[in-house]
Amino acid sequence: MTHIEMENTLKKQYPNAELAVVDVTGSGSNFEVRMNNSAFDASLSRIEKHKSIMGLFDEQLKSGEIHALSIKLF
Repeated sequence: MTHIEMENTLKKQYPNAELAVVDVTGSGSNFEVRMNNSAFDASLSRIEKHKSIMGLFDEQLKSGEIHALSIKLF
């Protein structure tokens, strides 16, 4: 998976999000997602927000295609 594919998946789910995906190691398997909090329902906890993002990539995480996914909300 590329950082562009990840961004497209996130933008599809959160069309109003300000976001960036960084391929931390350049290997296509370790990513950092930087995304604004206002893209989410205000009633969600930080953990619920993280789970919703991780859930989008569940298959890739389970298969090992994505080895690490760090999420930073601002």
